[in-house]
Amino acid sequence: MEFMDPKPNSDPSNGEQSDALSKGLGRAVRWAKEGRIADDLLLSACRHDTRHDGQVEEVRSPWFWELIQSVDGVRRLRDAILAELRKPPPEENAGQLIDLAYWFAAGGDMAFASWLRDLVKQRTYPDARWRGEEQVLKLDGTEGLLLAAKLRGRELTQRAADWDDSALVNAAIEHLGEDESLAALSQSQDEDVRRLYELWQREDEREEDSPAEEYTARQVIGARDKGRFPPFRSWGMRASESELNEILRAIWNTDDTASLHRLLQVFTKRALPRFDSRLLDLCEHADERVRNMALHALAVNTHVTVRDYAWKQIESGDHDRRLVDLLVRNYREGDEERLFAKLEPPADEGEFHWILMSLFDVVKHNEHADAIPICLSMYFQTPCSLCRRDAAGLLKSRGLAPAWLLDEIRHDCFAIGRPFSDD
Repeated sequence: MEFMDPKPNSDPSNGEQSDALSKGLGRAVRWAKEGRIADDLLLSACRHDTRHDGQVEEVRSPWFWELIQSVDGVRRLRDAILAELRKPPPEENAGQLIDLAYWFAAGGDMAFASWLRDLVKQRTYPDARWRGEEQVLKLDGTEGLLLAAKLRGRELTQRAADWDDSALVNAAIEHLGEDESLAALSQSQDEDVRRLYELWQREDEREEDSPAEEYTARQVIGARDKGRFPPFRSWGMRASESELNEILRAIWNTDDTASLHRLLQVFTKRALPRFDSRLLDLCEHADERVRNMALHALAVNTHVTVRDYAWKQIESGDHDRRLVDLLVRNYREGDEERLFAKLEPPADEGEFHWILMSLFDVVKHNEHADAIPICLSMYFQTPCSLCRRDAAGLLKSRGLAPAWLLDEIRHDCFAIGRPFSDD
């Protein structure tokens, strides 16, 4: 890998602007305030949700709203964004644009408020009924809750209940408060609203935690013959040494790939009671799932053999990020420099993300490692804003963050609503 200094340019090119907008980098906010962000690039970024993982990274519309305000573009850009909404936007970009509509509506633009209400009423996205509901909740309070609840309650006469029905009530509790939300629903005389409320009550009662099941090693071994099996990782973390040895005997004495894959999970969070080199043989298994699970299990062990195996494979040209994981607990001074020089960034963005995470773990868990090149590379090159936050946070905590980075992270998309200084 080649280190590229990620310090922001004072006169960014269109490519640099697009890159910063796509990633949600704080430099885009500073450039916007300096008049260095082009409207067409900002609009394009607003139209496209470029989060690496929308399930864990928060929607970036609050950050884009800040940018639009920074360029004094609320009036100038609103017509283009409203036109984009009325198409309507494709599913992959809908969440970001719908939430951006909320910010315009919350700022007093009635056209956006009306569009949001119509979106909920018309079920524009029939396979994603929740689209727009949370925004209407925040915008209209209990009135918005009752609107969405009535629609869902009516639908429940024609379809089975789904997970997002009760989720509407939980979202209302989060945004409006439990007392206000439940009072509005329970006191309503509307049959459809009451139908949804009663569904939520039944679901809420069922969510009480049941006592955790306990298993013996023999039950864990035999679970392969059942339709369901226990959570192997968590069981392995609390198992006794004698139980772990019983699982190991089962591993060494079976050729069944399904059994190997399942039983190896026991050791993905817990080192072997005594290191056994046969685990290395499983890292070369013909079955890919067994190989991967064996590598995960190997990574939690501290042993010179693990280190030697990792470097032998890496030096031979195998740059699987799981091999980098083997060095987290088997680090020696200079490993981070050697890895950074040896590894080639994969073309696939997802794989590149994972290998950056593995490199980061090496310097995170070894305080004497040189964190600067890896953390700055991860900060600028990762497609994931949460990983970028981790990299910047490590540099900040160790007093290694350059001044430009300390300034930039205050305006990063990950800091909107959660200032970095709160960590």
